[in-house]
Amino acid sequence: LWQLKEKTLKKQYQDKDTLFDDSDGMEVSTVLATMSNAAMNMLYHQYLGSGPLKYVEDLFSHMDELAALGINPASLALEFYSPVFMLINLYDNIDVKKHCSNLLKIHFESFVDRLKSAENIKYPRSEKYCTPELMALIMGPNPIKLTEELMENNHIKPGSLVCDLGSGKGLTSVFLANEYGFRVCAADLWSDPEENARFFASLGLGPEQIYPVKADAMDLPFEKDSFDAVVSVDSYNYFGREPGYLQDKLLPFLKPGAYIYIAIPGMKKDCHDALPDELLLSWNEEQLDFMHDAEYWREIIEASEGIEIISIKEMRSNKEVWDDWLKQDNEYAVGDRKSMEAGAGKYLNFIQIILRKL
Repeated sequence: LWQLKEKTLKKQYQDKDTLFDDSDGMEVSTVLATMSNAAMNMLYHQYLGSGPLKYVEDLFSHMDELAALGINPASLALEFYSPVFMLINLYDNIDVKKHCSNLLKIHFESFVDRLKSAENIKYPRSEKYCTPELMALIMGPNPIKLTEELMENNHIKPGSLVCDLGSGKGLTSVFLANEYGFRVCAADLWSDPEENARFFASLGLGPEQIYPVKADAMDLPFEKDSFDAVVSVDSYNYFGREPGYLQDKLLPFLKPGAYIYIAIPGMKKDCHDALPDELLLSWNEEQLDFMHDAEYWREIIEASEGIEIISIKEMRSNKEVWDDWLKQDNEYAVGDRKSMEAGAGKYLNFIQIILRKL
């Protein structure tokens, strides 16, 4: 690439030979600093900036293995090419050529290691919950594994009162209480609190550790400043899109400094203007409108006041959690198989949102 840059500049400015006097070792970077016209800038970025970046993104976007892992091609291309771009420019300095080559080798090796580690994502806490009996209770892609990734390096102290918002049949609530030592309020509109209480008791968890509440997320029945944190897995996308929801209907129930941890199904890139046929095999347009990309959610979150955005990004979990769901025999899992077996997974991901109330 460095040689291509020099050749390209020489061709573009072949009538200005004095700028490329090999005898005095004048570097191309000096030319770039000197020649500031629009054509030169466009040429430079085409061959060394946006051009190679887009090429790498296209390569990654055609790798099914990366799609299955839920890795965003554009983000991965930027992660790969940014150091390469910097080293190309440093390479102009003859004193650091060998050092740049070594750094480039290190970058390539660490990048490959990073992809290998993504392929082998581990869920050490979740494994004991992946029994046939407990997996029969899940209502979508494995929420236990999603919760484990979501809670990596979390900032919630053991003993904190945590609202598991949209807890379903209570699996994630059990996981949060057992694995992290939180006191958990299992809040859900559709599940039966008495049935959930019996389920918790059967696992040896009393009301001092976890208690169920029938609650509508749009009209929460709690006192103000009740919770140290809120965790919501595979549910926030059903109510969190409403304008003002976060600021007006959720934040008031959190203490100042409380954290919000959200994991939701999403899209790598919004495609609602032209939904792929694979997605429509299992879901209609109305159902798919609950899935959006990370930028969509960032715009919604940024419209709220009184919060600090810690993270909004694509999660690593994808294929593993879908596989656990598609093995189930209930009608919803069976229905989702049509799209996923047709390759819809390449459009889908899971999105992590971590916030703090100011």
